[in-house]
Amino acid sequence: MVDFMNFRGLMHSRAHLGAPLAVLTGLSRKVPPLRPVARAANQLLSRYTDGRAKAFDAEHGTDTFARVGMRELGLEKDGSNYEGWMYGPICQDFFDEVAQAIPQRELLTFIDVGMGKGLAVMRAREHGFRRLVGAELSADLCAVAKTNFQAYERSTGRPVVAEVVCGDFMATALPNEPTAFFLNNPFPAAVAELAVQHIERSLELHPRPAVVAWRRMPGPTRAQLEGSKRFTLRTETPYWHLFVTRDGPW
Repeated sequence: MVDFMNFRGLMHSRAHLGAPLAVLTGLSRKVPPLRPVARAANQLLSRYTDGRAKAFDAEHGTDTFARVGMRELGLEKDGSNYEGWMYGPICQDFFDEVAQAIPQRELLTFIDVGMGKGLAVMRAREHGFRRLVGAELSADLCAVAKTNFQAYERSTGRPVVAEVVCGDFMATALPNEPTAFFLNNPFPAAVAELAVQHIERSLELHPRPAVVAWRRMPGPTRAQLEGSKRFTLRTETPYWHLFVTRDGPW
């Protein structure tokens, strides 16, 4: 997490009182009597976040909130890479905050890496991206996402025109066009490293503007992107990071 006194990052953390919560959490590390207050505030806002996410499903007739373990999906691998990992949704308010910070959206193909049940793709439809793609390893979750797209269209009258790529992201050919990669903590750090390498290889073969927006980024992944010759950090908040290519139209 960034230093709680990073005011510029805090300005981007508006959803669900993100900035005050980050300050309180940071202070509680230095002032032990504040720790119970910080824990209570985090729990309260977590319940509020869950309520907002459930409200999205209630409004649109979708199924995005319920969490699903990798084992239930038949995807937990040998070893520790995915042990205990599970699908979990991003609240629409948090996604909207990240999407609004992405520059030049009208020029970018949006790719949700680890799409899950498709909530981010549905919300990206409202933020003016040029094209929408959802990449997801689980065939079961791909099917749920497609059903959700249909439900969202019935609810809003606005179609979700998105390409669904069902398979391993690291084996997926990435489009040779300006791209925004969105990742809502889809991988453990060891797998995240491979995902970044895959993106960088694609940019090396086909140089183009690109954005990496990552919520709850693992520490090693941040170090990996900060050490990249292609990316530079544009926006840093306590909850998400935005990297852009150095030669983009930013």
